[in-house]
Amino acid sequence: MRAKRIVDRSFTVINTPPIPWSKGREWREVNRIFDYHVEFAKATDGQLEILAAILQKQFASLYPMMEQLGTMTCSGCPDPCCLTAKPWFDYKDLLYLHLLNLPIPPGQPITRLDGTCRYLRNRGCALARPVRPFICTWYCCPTQTRRLKNENRRINLNPDGSLARIKQLRIDLENRFIASLIAG
Repeated sequence: MRAKRIVDRSFTVINTPPIPWSKGREWREVNRIFDYHVEFAKATDGQLEILAAILQKQFASLYPMMEQLGTMTCSGCPDPCCLTAKPWFDYKDLLYLHLLNLPIPPGQPITRLDGTCRYLRNRGCALARPVRPFICTWYCCPTQTRRLKNENRRINLNPDGSLARIKQLRIDLENRFIASLIAG
């Protein structure tokens, strides 16, 4: 698939990649492939599940702050991120979900770049935090950032460095998974 050209709000032309696995058939197929390869990789490398569990614990450390920010800001927002953002599950997201046997959502949050998130509901996201795309787990919008500044809090969603660790763990998990498939 080729990258599409879109124009952002400042009328700048941006080349964007197509949304991976955006069609139902592609989504089902990629998840079948992950099922197969993850089971194979788990059989050859027992550390994959341990690494995924560590990642899960790191993710969980962000949830209370993000829930609090969402409660304070999202319900009254005139321009909700979920209406304008373009999130989708990437390779690392799906690997994480499959390694931990978490529920696989029925499809990508968006299927077109001009679409809105299919999981947005009146009271927020229909997906539980553990099964959302990574970007939806840690993103702090400008309104939330201002709120944190106004309350004289440090703008640091992870004072212990958990976000940096999460990013590195995602890379490590992907590399280890691929290595286990190659070695197997």
